[in-house]
Amino acid sequence: MSAVLKRIIFVLAIVTALLFFSLIGAAWYLGAFDTVILSNMKTPLQYFVIMPEPGNYEQALSDLQNLQDYVEQKSYSVKDPAIFLYNDPMLTPLPQVVTRAAYLLTDSCHIEPPYQLLTVSPRNVVIASIEANPAVAPYKTYPAIREWCQRYHLDADTTGIIIEYYQSDGQVVVEFPLF
Repeated sequence: MSAVLKRIIFVLAIVTALLFFSLIGAAWYLGAFDTVILSNMKTPLQYFVIMPEPGNYEQALSDLQNLQDYVEQKSYSVKDPAIFLYNDPMLTPLPQVVTRAAYLLTDSCHIEPPYQLLTVSPRNVVIASIEANPAVAPYKTYPAIREWCQRYHLDADTTGIIIEYYQSDGQVVVEFPLF
């Protein structure tokens, strides 16, 4: 084998190794290897300020930014930003999932139109928590919820509102309703 061919193979091997480790590093950084922590509980009565119009899953994060500007302007006492999902993303193609951006309020308050106050009654839910990028978290949490429900013989309420919380510490928490 010629010396030039050996160098080309050596360079290709190094480039391939760098690419491989870069992809693994990016996946690790985004949370692809993190573990989903699951439990079930009954949630308390919750109050949310929500966007006036539903949208799709892809526009939900930009809607959250608009809603954040609104709650800061009005000085509402809020906890976590959230996305309401009106369809199960494991059963509905992601672009067709109907969503609304929301913020969890610390208590009920008057919300000025066009934004709305939404009250979520106490309900039984599966809680799935993961420290991952919001783009990766659904691909880890929803399959884990399905598996967990099957293991414990629980029935997921695919007609109820699913809530994804985006906490400031990097956790994504999914509340999936149960019957």
